[in-house]
Amino acid sequence: MRKLKNIITAFACLMLCFLTTVQVSAANPDGHVCSHGYHTFSDHKMSYGVGNYGNNRRYYWATGFSSTYNSYISNAVSEWVNTSPGGPNVTTSISIRKTDTRSSAMFEFHNKYLGVNTLGRTHFFLYSNEIALTSGTLTKDYGWALMEISVKSLTNHSISAGQCKGTIAHELGHAMGLSHQNNRRASIMCQTAYSRTATRADAKDCKTINHIYG
Repeated sequence: MRKLKNIITAFACLMLCFLTTVQVSAANPDGHVCSHGYHTFSDHKMSYGVGNYGNNRRYYWATGFSSTYNSYISNAVSEWVNTSPGGPNVTTSISIRKTDTRSSAMFEFHNKYLGVNTLGRTHFFLYSNEIALTSGTLTKDYGWALMEISVKSLTNHSISAGQCKGTIAHELGHAMGLSHQNNRRASIMCQTAYSRTATRADAKDCKTINHIYG
């Protein structure tokens, strides 16, 4: 499956103090909203889906993290998968599990320092071609996603354990096609700079996944 990975690299950055790659303004800090009213990248999505719970699954691969952060990643993924019963109580098709074989993964997590105020960044790929966001949205579907988590920045800013996990869940939301929701603090897609309170996806985030993937 890895050979099908193609880079639509969307820089979807989670910032503490200022925003660079995904531009927002104080007047309208939200991310892109599709024509149906959902916070997506114009409904562009992972071509092979995010799994089909109970039938087939996608895999994630992680490198460069301590056991603590590997646990954060595992928990963030699990909370996106297991949303009902419990949690937001909205069932989705998401089925993602860890693999030790990089070539099998559609989702990659890398520990990379991104600068003082950047906590995370997501890149979207189609085969080996990187495609950047255009006006905060994507221009086509993508095959796989690479998420960079800046552990050094999270540590330097004394981010809580819950919000470290939240940062990972936020980037995974981008990897599945969700844009920022900075006007709604209860959304995992709200950035830290806009005082996110969520540490996992809520019902509206899950409904956005269902809008994209059916």
